[in-house]
Amino acid sequence: MEKTDDTFSDDMHITGSHPYTQYLYKTDEQYWCVSALNDYADKNLTTVLSNNGVITLTHNDIMIPYTLISSMHTDTDTLFKEHYFIKEQSRYAVIEFLTPCSFKSYGEYMIFPDIWHIFRSLIGKYNFISETKIDENDIDEICRYMKISSYSLRSSSFCLESVKIPSFMGKITIKCSGGKEMISLMHMLISFAEYSGIGIKTALGMGAVRKGDLYGNTSNRTDSGFSIT
Repeated sequence: MEKTDDTFSDDMHITGSHPYTQYLYKTDEQYWCVSALNDYADKNLTTVLSNNGVITLTHNDIMIPYTLISSMHTDTDTLFKEHYFIKEQSRYAVIEFLTPCSFKSYGEYMIFPDIWHIFRSLIGKYNFISETKIDENDIDEICRYMKISSYSLRSSSFCLESVKIPSFMGKITIKCSGGKEMISLMHMLISFAEYSGIGIKTALGMGAVRKGDLYGNTSNRTDSGFSIT
């Protein structure tokens, strides 16, 4: 935030809105993945990170060098076309939770996902940035035709200063028993989730996901920095 425009930083604090997500993902290397969710964030974040540099963690007085590996850009119209203009898609989609994920319900943190909270989160995030809105009343129809058909999850926690947020990580498989339009909606929103994250505190590193299928294929978006507008 220190390297962005002062107005952008102030807006984030005043409005409480965060049109970006970020998370750390480790394979053989450590990746810092940043998603700018609108043009405003894209201008202030992606541009700042477009060159190699150093980030200073002022709280711990640690300097961390970073190197831009790759970046990509898409928009909600493209996501729509990619999933609604395909003749046939699987009724199944796999969501892999790469960082701790949680939802808050009635003042309590949830340590297990359900269809209502997953898609309520995604519809809210999608409508926040897209000119074409999804009717939030559709959540009941989504819950009617979608279910978690299998899962491999473990409890986890996300440390935020002195607080540990109860959460979960792992994989779930979602099955859609609806028609073509409902199947397309499922795939589009789960693809969108790779940018927006799922659940709470995605701007701080929670709720990062990767989409997969029943055959073990996954997207490669965790190896990139992205922006979506």
